[in-house]
Amino acid sequence: EPLSLDNEPWQQRCNQGQGHVSIGWRLRPAHVFDEARLLALAMDSRFDRFKAVVHTTEGWRAINAVDGALTVQGVAEAESSRLELISRKMLLPDVLDQQLRLAVHAMP
Repeated sequence: EPLSLDNEPWQQRCNQGQGHVSIGWRLRPAHVFDEARLLALAMDSRFDRFKAVVHTTEGWRAINAVDGALTVQGVAEAESSRLELISRKMLLPDVLDQQLRLAVHAMP
């Protein structure tokens, strides 16, 4: 059972397996991301894949970046923002969490 976003508005979890590491976040939609900063992070060469459905300054977006190819689509409002990074490289969850927090335009 996932934690309630009311009690824990910024949730991060990490998984490792099959030579990959994945870091995922679940956030309250009140965290609004600066779209340009988030897209810059999405294109980081350390990630094999970046996928997200997030509340941004430009509205709700589905963001996918795979092997340097980025797609961004407008989507319906969701009950939470979700992001996942997948990499074959060793990622530092705390550093990435900080980078993500820096991309937030408005905090609740």
